[in-house]
Amino acid sequence: MTLVSTFIKNRLSFFEKNDQNSFSLWLNKSNRLGKLQENKKRNETTIINAAFELFVNKGLDSTTISDIVKGSKLARGTFYNYFQSKEEIWDLIVKKLVENVNARLIEERKNANDIYEFTYNAFLGYAHVLQENKYLDLLIRNQANFRKSVFSAGLLNSIYAYLEKDIANSPYYNGLTMSQIQLISYSMIGSAIELIIQAHLNQQTTSMEELGKYFADLFIGGYERIISKSRRESQIK
Repeated sequence: MTLVSTFIKNRLSFFEKNDQNSFSLWLNKSNRLGKLQENKKRNETTIINAAFELFVNKGLDSTTISDIVKGSKLARGTFYNYFQSKEEIWDLIVKKLVENVNARLIEERKNANDIYEFTYNAFLGYAHVLQENKYLDLLIRNQANFRKSVFSAGLLNSIYAYLEKDIANSPYYNGLTMSQIQLISYSMIGSAIELIIQAHLNQQTTSMEELGKYFADLFIGGYERIISKSRRESQIK
């Protein structure tokens, strides 16, 4: 083997070895970062879950950061790595709830085949989301704070906007003015949640399905009266 070929072979061996070392270093660093992100996400979820349970059982106002730290079994300093206040966690929970409700309502209305399903299925979807993961218990314990959060942050605006759009574009609620559509949207969202909460508080034996039928009959009947009245008025003119 010539001196030149020996030199080239040694250099190639050097680069291969360093490439392998570089790859190993990169892989180890990547694994560490992955574990760090997993740990960060796990801690954040643990804190949120601990806070959620406390908000359900004690209420937002009566819950302290010390309670949340104790419930999470994490260090107090760890809490402040993720959140600055209990209200910050509360806002996250409320935002997630509203997003879940909105997504479910849109899906139920999209799959409706007639005006009854459009109204009834949306109500049931609303009720089922609230009944999942203790959301209904959370709302009942924190009604004032929930209303304050959704209105001050404008979180309900997206639900109203999508409902108004779906009603306006649906083949079921025809003949309504934009003002009437807005009023129906406000009434549907507001009355649905009150109906669900009050039925739960008063320990009604009525099932959600029965409440849904009542809700659908109420709004479909109201819609039909509005349309009938509009037709009579147009005939008079």
